Amino acid sequence: MEAGLVNLITSKDENWDKRWKYNCAMFILCYIFMGAVTGITNDSYLSYLNITVPNVVKALPTYASIGTFIIAMLLLLTHKVGFKKLILLAPILSVLGLLVCIYSKNGLIITFAYIVVNVGLGMFDCIYPVMFTSYTPRKERTKMFSRVMYCNLISQSILTFFNGKIVVWKFAKSLGVSYDNASVLSENQDALSSVQLMAYSDSYKFVLWIAIALTVIASVFLLFLKEKS
Repeated sequence: MEAGLVNLITSKDENWDKRWKYNCAMFILCYIFMGAVTGITNDSYLSYLNITVPNVVKALPTYASIGTFIIAMLLLLTHKVGFKKLILLAPILSVLGLLVCIYSKNGLIITFAYIVVNVGLGMFDCIYPVMFTSYTPRKERTKMFSRVMYCNLISQSILTFFNGKIVVWKFAKSLGVSYDNASVLSENQDALSSVQLMAYSDSYKFVLWIAIALTVIASVFLLFLKEKS
């Protein structure tokens, strides 16, 4: 059963080292869920920050570059600690950063949290090329690189499409109005009353909790990565 699922996700190539193939399959499953998380963080997450800490949002490119630099430094540790230990750090950072953004109102703290989230999510995107180059036979490499990317992008596009609709749905539920009315209200945030704005902000938090749940699910697959004994 396990071998059949691994072959379905990767390849039936019998010459491919079983541990390497298994690890690629686990990462692809993980990366599907992380694609969904990215669909949220590229949309609703930024909208939420724009509502709660608009001054922070103005400098997001700078903070993103800091996160990228930290990722580069962490990748230098790959040969020392191995893929599993390093990549397991990514969901931990992502969840911690999102939790801080949900609960904190302090701009400086949220700035650091945003960098942490960027590091956590970015590590997935940066480590898989190294991992798949190491774990994939040359003749399977192009196919596997394509597979890991389209699996991630499909889930990402689905959540990018639906996460805004989930926000409006939750907003409508909180106010006790129809979806259409909530959609109209959400188009002009400046006109929202304090109660409506709080409900709108909480609706974004609801979607961020979905992102946290998806990240936790993704991390479960990482736990099954097999290190060299």
